[in-house]
Amino acid sequence: MSQTRPGELIAQRRLWTGLGQSIGAAAAATVIVLIAAAALGKDPLAMLGALAAGPLGDADRFADALGRACPLMLCGLAVAVAFRCQAWNIGAEGQFVLGAIVVGAMGTRLDAWPGWLLLPTMLLAAAVAGGLFAIPAALLENHRNVPLVLSTILLNFVAISLVTYLTQGPLRGGDPSAA
Repeated sequence: MSQTRPGELIAQRRLWTGLGQSIGAAAAATVIVLIAAAALGKDPLAMLGALAAGPLGDADRFADALGRACPLMLCGLAVAVAFRCQAWNIGAEGQFVLGAIVVGAMGTRLDAWPGWLLLPTMLLAAAVAGGLFAIPAALLENHRNVPLVLSTILLNFVAISLVTYLTQGPLRGGDPSAA
């Protein structure tokens, strides 16, 4: 008979507790929305069916839902890693869009590269760009005592403005009808 160590029991308890809390929160939110729908005179079951059929209706909808969810999950993972280090980095969105613009620029400029080399190079460049964009926030916290939460939130706006400028200016493609 195998012995379960105390550390394993604690890990299992945390896993099940976290899973139970997540499922409970999702169930409670669903019940609240269904009650609100009924209070507004809508059919709660039809609403629940539409909710389930939306992303699960067909392969295209599912792929679209995954495409929209992946950046959110990546940003959530990045924030979770930072939180485990007790760094309150809320700037994952800005770092993500900077990495995305680097990937987009590389993909359109280096299309002659073979895919097996281009893809890992783009992923590495995106990670480096996001990391470099976090440096000003770290410097502000270490040298000027600016809270990391504040500087990373504000840097999100800088990143989005920079991406807007780049996509409407230097990285903008030519007129497709002129080709």
